[in-house]
Amino acid sequence: SYGDDHANVPRSGRAFVNAHKDADMLSALKHFPGHGSSVGDSHTGPVNIAETWARRELAPFVALTERNGADMVMVGHLLLDSIDPGLPTSLSPKAINGLLRDSLCFSGLVVSDDLSMGAISHRWSIDQAGELFIAAGGDIIVFSGDPDDRAQTVSSLTKRIADRAKTDQNFADQIRWAYARIVHQKLDLAEARRRAKPGPDVVAFAE
Repeated sequence: SYGDDHANVPRSGRAFVNAHKDADMLSALKHFPGHGSSVGDSHTGPVNIAETWARRELAPFVALTERNGADMVMVGHLLLDSIDPGLPTSLSPKAINGLLRDSLCFSGLVVSDDLSMGAISHRWSIDQAGELFIAAGGDIIVFSGDPDDRAQTVSSLTKRIADRAKTDQNFADQIRWAYARIVHQKLDLAEARRRAKPGPDVVAFAE
């Protein structure tokens, strides 16, 4: 967070993003669509910003995602009726595919905030939240959870996603688009590193 100066926030944010690009590292802007006016803590429970949020909070995201700006945007667990009266922004198609991708024309990666946080876990399991996030247009699921249960959580979530993709063509398409965005980002990063350090063209992808 770089304060409440509408000129300074994008300027400072751009310096941060560009420094990471110079070091061949990806960066993520957070928390879309703007956590600055909130008074609650989404780690512990729902955070409603309907009475405090203003559209000017989108300005830094607009400024920092245009002209090959930030690589990723992390969506916050925020309740904002003017965008979606039924779902937090992190699980909302209206917030992700609608506002962020369609209206603001962001074509990079969309990352969830931690799906283990109280703002989500009070109502949804990680399986349920992960499915909703992908359906909304998200690309990369983030969760911490109980270290002893992480392997089981990944297995359960993967199965849930795969099962829905078998019967829901739109959901399957969301996964394909997410995969394409992730691969393109990896290729762009590999190319940037190749230009910085010429050598054999070797790119490894995890299955």
